[in-house]
Amino acid sequence: MAARDTAADPARGEVVDSLPSDLLDVVVLGAGLAGLCAAAALDRERRLLVLEREERLGGRILTRHHDGVACDLGAAFGCDLTLLSASLSGLIREDGPVGILVSGRLVLGPHPAHCLRRLDERGTDRVALEGWARRGFRDFSSLPPQLRRFLDAFFHVIHPGPMEQYLPARQADALVRFQTHHRSAGNGEVIEGLAASLEPRLLRGAQVLSLTPRGNHVEIRFRRAEALHVRRARAVICTVPAPDALPLLEEASPRTRLFLEAAQFHEGTVVALGLRGGPWLDFAYVVTPDLPSCMVLQQRAPDPRDRLFLVYFTGAESARVHRLAPADAAREALAAVRVLLGGDAVPGTDGLDASQVRFAEVKHWPHLGPAITPAAYDSWDDAILEACPRVFLAGDYTCPEAGMPYGMQAAIQSGRRAAAQVATLLESEAPRVHPLPRAPTAPPPVRPLVEAWIYCFEETGPRLLGRQAQEAVALRGWTLQAHPDDVDLREWLLRQARDGLWEYQPKLGVTCDDSAIVMEGLLAAGAPAERLLQSVQRLVERFWDEEAGAFHTVRRGRARYWHGPTVDATALAGWLLLQCGCPRDVSRARACAAFVDAAQGGDGGWRGRWFASRLVTCFHAVRLLAALSPEHHDALARARIFLRDNQEADGSWKGLVLDTAAAVRALVLLGDAEAVRRGRDWLTAHPASPGEPVLCYWMDPPAAPRLFVHAVDGGEIAGAWARLALGDQEGDRSPQ
Repeated sequence: MAARDTAADPARGEVVDSLPSDLLDVVVLGAGLAGLCAAAALDRERRLLVLEREERLGGRILTRHHDGVACDLGAAFGCDLTLLSASLSGLIREDGPVGILVSGRLVLGPHPAHCLRRLDERGTDRVALEGWARRGFRDFSSLPPQLRRFLDAFFHVIHPGPMEQYLPARQADALVRFQTHHRSAGNGEVIEGLAASLEPRLLRGAQVLSLTPRGNHVEIRFRRAEALHVRRARAVICTVPAPDALPLLEEASPRTRLFLEAAQFHEGTVVALGLRGGPWLDFAYVVTPDLPSCMVLQQRAPDPRDRLFLVYFTGAESARVHRLAPADAAREALAAVRVLLGGDAVPGTDGLDASQVRFAEVKHWPHLGPAITPAAYDSWDDAILEACPRVFLAGDYTCPEAGMPYGMQAAIQSGRRAAAQVATLLESEAPRVHPLPRAPTAPPPVRPLVEAWIYCFEETGPRLLGRQAQEAVALRGWTLQAHPDDVDLREWLLRQARDGLWEYQPKLGVTCDDSAIVMEGLLAAGAPAERLLQSVQRLVERFWDEEAGAFHTVRRGRARYWHGPTVDATALAGWLLLQCGCPRDVSRARACAAFVDAAQGGDGGWRGRWFASRLVTCFHAVRLLAALSPEHHDALARARIFLRDNQEADGSWKGLVLDTAAAVRALVLLGDAEAVRRGRDWLTAHPASPGEPVLCYWMDPPAAPRLFVHAVDGGEIAGAWARLALGDQEGDRSPQ
């Protein structure tokens, strides 16, 4: 952004163009992923305007297409579809090993720690590494110089700055095996889908000059073409990077100003090479401390003869490559590919030369990514996000608690969170125009989901009372996740809300677990954040236990064993707080993760109270902990062992679709490609059928015998879980 310029210059032919003067509800600055997600999450009835400086939308998402090959020059990994309602292209999975090249030796393995062990012939580095982990990844400088050099190389897979500059929690990312799956059409389709619904309210080529709070609104001054424009809005979401945001916010709070001044961004240059040849060496990415380029990432193309190589340069090397002519940069990247792959000794590189280059692209990013430094983030406080009255910050750099410290997942979360903050502000100033309606008499859109066998326990023994077909309102949240385009189901679920929350069955009363499952489905189906925010707040009000740092399923009734904080409720609700809660809910989500971590069993799994499948509880637990790794590295490692140990020889878990799908979804997060492949092969060969157990619980009605309920699936629930397990990844990182 340019420096502040608040006056038109008639000498240059500029005029003040008074656009419509009515007060807008929200103005969003920046049409990158965070800005577009924030705009899409707001209620469609809001008077909204999105201002983008460039003619191109997408920020650091930039996809080029060459002869059927999608080339992502910015964000390259496929994002988590549970955070975004969009019909996207298929995912190309890259399950190959990762590697490091040192002194001409290429070492490959399933994760960085394996590679480091192979390089450590005497075992001294392993002892140092274990001590570093026990110290909470502190005192990086105390490690042997050679080990620091190797860790720094793996660190640059996602971080553009020197490792020693970062918080200890982020330095642990050097040991993470990042999933590099990518979309066949590229990430640009995400931007296209979001922009299509917002196009009438998108304004390109608008360079914002200042943001000035004026009591009940904010004045936004921006230049477009030769005109100076002034608009007013009740709230502003600013998603531009910190260096661009700082000069716009002359009235920023002291805390926000200190953060923006301390925030550092590092540059980077990526060179994309489309090569034809083969056979190709199997790997996902290779790093090196020996070359100017820090990493080569390999992606498969539709034609098996083709490969896309993304060669990354950071720091001073990025600046140097940026000064080169594009053809010279491409030649240097091609040389790096040859060296990183081991030269002529490695299949697929013999004779590799410029004649095999089908296309080359070069892109320089002045703000490739932020450095998560102690100066900016050590005393992070969510109050930073309200930069000044009515102005809220968003963007991946404002979401340090995300599973990835920045990138697409963090951008989506930050945009939704800012939309929730704005919704809270606007709702506090006026009653909602569109409350969540309830129509109890509306028929369900599909047949009942489960059949419940109900027993009573009498003095003479258990007695079957009968079978009951149940709508299982809450469990339709799972089917909606699997079919997010089902508008009828989404609207029907919205109508079933009771004061913003949901029941399992009509007249049973709302629970935390049932509400969270429905809200997950609504989130996947694109329900506006404003509508979900009300439900999140009600969830906290009714079921959050501040002392325990966890959620209750119910507060009273049902049966005594229902009472108290539960793993199921806490894992489900904690994950929701990260996705669509307010910034202050992040600390609650961290408390939830700590509760779930502590509840892990000695065998590495978790036990719930209602789900018949223990693995459903395990998936929910792993998902929450993985979103906040590496804080829960040990628990996730134990969970991975537990899941692997319980996989059958045929690739299934207990021969059940629901169990297998839950385990596969958890192992996707944990990065176990081989177990995931075997589980998916089994799921593909075994379609869901009726009869699998879903729920089992008892209830103690007043002055009546205890009732035991065993609910079995009609086939649709297991089918929904299988569809999710066979579809896209649940996250983009795998702790080791």
